[in-house]
Amino acid sequence: MASKLRATLLIAALVAGTTAGAAEAAKKHTPKPISTKFYLNGNAPAGKCTESPSLSTKLDSSGSEGCGLEGLPLDEVFYQAGSPNTTTYATTKHDGMPMVADTKRKITGQVGTSSWTGQVGGLGTVVVDLEVDAITSTGQSVVISTQTLKANVTPAGPAAENLPWSAAWPASLAGKTLVSFSVSTTIHGDYINQGAKHYQGDSFVIVPGLK
Repeated sequence: MASKLRATLLIAALVAGTTAGAAEAAKKHTPKPISTKFYLNGNAPAGKCTESPSLSTKLDSSGSEGCGLEGLPLDEVFYQAGSPNTTTYATTKHDGMPMVADTKRKITGQVGTSSWTGQVGGLGTVVVDLEVDAITSTGQSVVISTQTLKANVTPAGPAAENLPWSAAWPASLAGKTLVSFSVSTTIHGDYINQGAKHYQGDSFVIVPGLK
């Protein structure tokens, strides 16, 4: 009788220990919200247009100033002809990715444009077509947002215009693991002297996730 009692108590202790361990493990793996800031980097020497665009958690220190067209008439002619000057910035492996999408919070960011002089503003309206995309761990490619940003520029204004934006996650990405994230920009519009991309930490995206 005593041996049966000891066996029963041992089994109960094992079950209790296993249950407590499972509860502790579940507690340890509760996802926590994080926000990862990625910079739009040109990765080109100062004064050069040999860009290798990327999204990185580290700010590019190469001195890249951003390339583009000066505006009217060439920039808008190319755009209307179906040959837009689009630049895609994508994450690289192990730099902020993979990440579980936190669809309860919005993605926020900013895109900068700059005048060619770097000292005074341009003239007219500069337009930035923005597209935000992601690829999941299962290979699903998702367009998160497409939107148009605008800024009126004047010669007396600043040399750089920073255009803020935000985007909600598609419901289909709830709980999904992302392995890649990208931001594409196309600068065009009725302007002169404002078509260069502006970096120096002013162009970025903040991606809310779970870890």
